[in-house]
Amino acid sequence: MKGNSETPTEPDEGETITGESRSVYETVFDEMSDAAFLIDVEQSDQDYTFTYLRNNDSHQRRTGLSETELRGQTPRDILDDEQGTVVAENYRRCVEQEETIRYEERLDLPGGTSHWQTKLTPIVDAGEVTQIVGVARDITEQKEQEQQLKRIHRRFKTVMETMSAAVFLKDADGQYLVMNQACRELFNVEDEDVVGLTDNELFPSDIAGQAKTDDQQVIENEEAIKIEETIPTTTGDTVRLTRKSPVYGEDGEVIALCGVSTDITDRKEREQEFQIIRERFERLANNVEDAFFMLPADYSETEYVNPAVETIYGITPEEAHDNPMFWLRHVYPDDKDELLADIEAQQDGIVEWPVEQEFRIEHPERGMRWVRARLDQVTDGNGDTTGFTGVSTDITSRKQAEQKLKESKEQLTEQNTALESLAEIVTDTEKTFNQKVSDLLNLGAAYLDIDIGILSKIDGSEYTVQNVITPNEEISPGDTFDLSDTYCSLVYDADGPVSFHSANDGGIENHPAYAKQGLESYIGAPVFVDDKRYGTLNFSQPEARERAITDAEESFVRIMAQWVGTKLTRQQRQEKFERISKFLQDTQEVAEVGGWEMNLETEKLRWSEKIYRIHGLPLDANPTPEDAIDFYHPDDRDTIREVFDRVTADGEPYDLELRIVTTDDEVRWVRTRGEPRYEEGEMVAVCGAIQDITERKGYEQEIEEQRDNLKLLNQVVRHDIRNNLQVIRGHASMIEECTDKSGQEHIDTVQKCTKSAIELTKTARNLSETMVNTETDIEPVRLDQHLDSVINNARSEFDDAIITVETPIPNSIVSGNNLLKAVFRNLLKNAVVHNDKETPQIQLSVTVNDETLTVAVADNGPGISDDHKEEIFGKGNKGLDSPGTGIGLYLVQTLVDQYGGDVRVEDNNPEGAVFVVELPMIDAEQA
Repeated sequence: MKGNSETPTEPDEGETITGESRSVYETVFDEMSDAAFLIDVEQSDQDYTFTYLRNNDSHQRRTGLSETELRGQTPRDILDDEQGTVVAENYRRCVEQEETIRYEERLDLPGGTSHWQTKLTPIVDAGEVTQIVGVARDITEQKEQEQQLKRIHRRFKTVMETMSAAVFLKDADGQYLVMNQACRELFNVEDEDVVGLTDNELFPSDIAGQAKTDDQQVIENEEAIKIEETIPTTTGDTVRLTRKSPVYGEDGEVIALCGVSTDITDRKEREQEFQIIRERFERLANNVEDAFFMLPADYSETEYVNPAVETIYGITPEEAHDNPMFWLRHVYPDDKDELLADIEAQQDGIVEWPVEQEFRIEHPERGMRWVRARLDQVTDGNGDTTGFTGVSTDITSRKQAEQKLKESKEQLTEQNTALESLAEIVTDTEKTFNQKVSDLLNLGAAYLDIDIGILSKIDGSEYTVQNVITPNEEISPGDTFDLSDTYCSLVYDADGPVSFHSANDGGIENHPAYAKQGLESYIGAPVFVDDKRYGTLNFSQPEARERAITDAEESFVRIMAQWVGTKLTRQQRQEKFERISKFLQDTQEVAEVGGWEMNLETEKLRWSEKIYRIHGLPLDANPTPEDAIDFYHPDDRDTIREVFDRVTADGEPYDLELRIVTTDDEVRWVRTRGEPRYEEGEMVAVCGAIQDITERKGYEQEIEEQRDNLKLLNQVVRHDIRNNLQVIRGHASMIEECTDKSGQEHIDTVQKCTKSAIELTKTARNLSETMVNTETDIEPVRLDQHLDSVINNARSEFDDAIITVETPIPNSIVSGNNLLKAVFRNLLKNAVVHNDKETPQIQLSVTVNDETLTVAVADNGPGISDDHKEEIFGKGNKGLDSPGTGIGLYLVQTLVDQYGGDVRVEDNNPEGAVFVVELPMIDAEQA
């Protein structure tokens, strides 16, 4: 079957084309914008042959096939076998279905490869499909766009699925449409469960409610929003930054919203940490003394500055913010140009970082200050400078210290030079002391740059010039001044060095030395000789010094003054030594004493001149230690040898009285002493003295004989005379019984005199015992045991007197012996017998101190005049035949002196006398 060769137009879908109105259809066919073509269908043996009949202009342009090239060709002729087979199969399908079919295809045509949307409509004639009308629309560009969209979609989906941010899509009702993997993992949702989810199913009600409010704001305002929100998740709360944007439909209406949520938990924590660090930094910056600042690369503004800028630069932080160059306002003019040049170099990038600068600031309140600024650049990731940071420090103290150190080094050099000169002067053995002092004064004047130098001697208020150097010799040695008219009075007041470079500096404008002499500069130090103030070494001049006097200069004057004082001390000590040496030599002659020493290493013996004479040896003799021992009396030789061996072996000193036999065979008594001498802890010698005591021994022998005679006299007084007095007293009592009243008066007189004579013998006995006593007879005694009995006996003997004791007598132990009672008995008797009152009143009191015990005996008698208080204890004040107790008071003083105590008489208040006895206390353990 072969189709009609006439060309129909495209019929409506579902219809076939008949032969009617073919001219109209042909016109439409030719003018169609789509590519149209006509195919002849020929069927044979259940197979079809499809042959192209014609194509319109649009088809020709798009395929590159003219109608001539197309006509009569089959699909396999136009296309390759594979594509031709596929195309023919579509034609077959249209024929067999006898209805319009649509499909898309990709064809490699002469005009190039292109994509087509093809519609085939069968033309039926007599019940058979004889032709096919094809209309193809070139959708190559659309296909390419679709492919591009697919690629983009795949890429978008890949990006979205791999994004760490959670991405989601919701419809206008709040139901989720899409979630990327990060979002699904965040909410622990499976991909198939996403569609239809709502926030109510994912979050607590409050968070879901806030999310709904945010969604409505996006949809209603058609604007994207950014929010920070805390979202609970299965792993805990996270802080997220979420951007929600509207999604529009084809009609321009918002149909959904898209959200991108980024986890900023770490960032927020870092921001909080940064905020804490910033707050700490600002607290630090606000409290440190250094000024911190940050500037952009062009110095256009001040990004940060702390309050210390006001202390450092004298400008407020507000002024620094308003004008970043305002800090230059107070820079010292001489430093400003260099700073400006440095700033320009920094901006031009021709400096090495960091940069350090030191310059001066004329601070409006703090004066001239030194500042050190350290600047460093701030760079971005590319290494480009984005700004500058800096720290400014007040280094005024350091600069002052450096300047002071520099000056100190210079002064130290000057001082070392001066000290070297001083050493040369004081070690010059060819110059006298006065010459050295003059040289020191000249050295000091040159070193101190002060004209006048004086060594003075000060005695009380008199200031005497000893040595002096002056420019015009206006002052001479021997000149005297009143100390108060000199600045040296200030040295004496301070008891140390005084210095000032001007009167104003020293605050002494009103001092007499300034008023009378007009001296501006002064430095003086005291001179001590044997630790006593001698005078001063001082320097002065009428002109003020330009610079203040330094500690080093003051020390130099003090050193010179110490040397002068030491030298004068040595001179005085030498003079004193010479006087003492002569005195000792004279004393040896008078005291018959000589010194000796034996060197233990050499066993050489040295004697003084006096010892040679004591032994009767000539001065050129050279006795050995054994010779010296042989001089001792044979009976004393073993004794001296034994003690000498002990002193050399054990260091035990000795002090003995022995006999020697001189070269003239004269026996003489000597006191010999010996003791070790050590050097660095080692015994190196034995030294001592020998004194000729022959005459003293003779005196002692005489005294011993006198003592024996006194003891005999004491025995006669105590025994014979006292017995006779007792006989007289007994016979007087017997006579009294046979005597009338006229003779009674005489009997009373005899009795009274006898009693007095007996008491006198007791006192004489005590006195004689005292005179024969020695120090070895003194012993510890209890006061109460001696004083209580004396008081009781006195009360019995003098019943007309009132004897009272203020406090009980203590049992304190004092120095005394059995004669201590005689002391208090005589004092009580004296207080009663010499009392002129009808009823004598005697009061005793005892006071105990740390080392002494005092007993006071007070009476109400006539008292004792001041001129008689010292004489009353004298032995010759009253004779033995004088009535009263003169000998008794002498006995009191003698005994108390032996005890190591003291006795005195004082006035009683309101009348009478007080006899005070002080006795040494003895520790009970020692007793």
